[in-house]
Amino acid sequence: MTILPLTAHAARRMAERNITAPMVAAVLRCGDVVPGTEDGTISHRLCGLRVVTSVEHGVIITVCAERSCPAEPGPKRRARLAGQLRRKYSREARLYNGMNW
Repeated sequence: MTILPLTAHAARRMAERNITAPMVAAVLRCGDVVPGTEDGTISHRLCGLRVVTSVEHGVIITVCAERSCPAEPGPKRRARLAGQLRRKYSREARLYNGMNW
């Protein structure tokens, strides 16, 4: 299977997201095909990559990487977590009169 022609938008997104043409070809060849969110589009998904193609024009509209898990918290957030958990446990102890579940 040959790769479909790219729109300028899809080429920019591939460059921004470090997605190569062989990766797109693999998604088109082996990925799951689902209807797109817009009329006349098809979405191909494989290994966290999504390629949206136009049915009518036969071009790749956009390419994106889907996040499978939330991003890691930053250093400031990680530093606050210990204090937040300590306050949560002491609040629960006060509310439930020290009852352990």
